[in-house]
Amino acid sequence: MSDSLELLFVMLAASSPVLAIVFIIQYFRYKARLNAVQASLESSASLESLTDLELELTELRQRVQVLEAIVTDGKFQLLHDLERIEGGP
Repeated sequence: MSDSLELLFVMLAASSPVLAIVFIIQYFRYKARLNAVQASLESSASLESLTDLELELTELRQRVQVLEAIVTDGKFQLLHDLERIEGGP
């Protein structure tokens, strides 16, 4: 019994570095795959957000054009001057 136990310990001691190397290799392969997946998700998310931002920019430009048209309209300016003369805000 003692001989087989000693043999088991020797085998464990001899195989531990090999198992550690295999574990380390598998870990770094996993991290590389994880980083690749994360990078692809980030790039697709950034493309979607870029499209959303371009759409929002277009909408905001249209709103600014409408506001500029309102502010530069003669009736708006006249009403604004009348309110100011009457003591309005």
